[in-house]
Amino acid sequence: MYAPCFIATPQIFAALSTILSSLGNAGVATKYAEPLNIESLQRAHAEMGGSGAFRSAPPCPHWVPVLIQALLEWLHESPTHTIIRAALFHFELVQIHPFDAGNEELAASLHRSLLASYHESFRKVEVPAVLPEQDATTYVEHALHRIYEQLKSATRQAGTSISQTPAEREIVNYLQQNPGSKRQDLLQALPRLSARVLDRHLQHLRETGCIEYRGSRKTGAYYPCS
Repeated sequence: MYAPCFIATPQIFAALSTILSSLGNAGVATKYAEPLNIESLQRAHAEMGGSGAFRSAPPCPHWVPVLIQALLEWLHESPTHTIIRAALFHFELVQIHPFDAGNEELAASLHRSLLASYHESFRKVEVPAVLPEQDATTYVEHALHRIYEQLKSATRQAGTSISQTPAEREIVNYLQQNPGSKRQDLLQALPRLSARVLDRHLQHLRETGCIEYRGSRKTGAYYPCS
């Protein structure tokens, strides 16, 4: 099977974890909604104003259909997480350069479509272009980071319209004055809140993008979202 030259680094796993934690369960699909094939790929290129025909110019134009078919099979059969797969598909399609022009635009458009078919929260996400100096690993790291930043920003904007309880306002105010506080710091600063009630407020504030938790479970701390 076709396999992109890619290393799943700790940074990629960390970025994927933060993305998944921000999505929630609503809208998640285990597979891409509409499997791609060569005909749909060429049709998408034509709909964007291209010729829809694979390039005939060097290098190795006779390999283009073979590589594209192998890439599409990998896309739909690989056990790699679907969010990472979409980014790798974007990168590999640009490298194959199947059309004379419009390859980056097509790859970015399909990347967005694949993400949106996986989860509704990705519908307004803009994916970054592949830069000449990037390999597959660095592109995936960059793409996942950019995606998470957009999801976090959208959540924060949505959270501004959600009312906070007095206790939650106290927590946010405290963190604005004491960024990097741990759970125990908050319990000491707000003694009227039990540990269970504090945890509930912290979870709600994180879900609405008002605060964020940075670092590992043992050594991390809470920060206000700017």
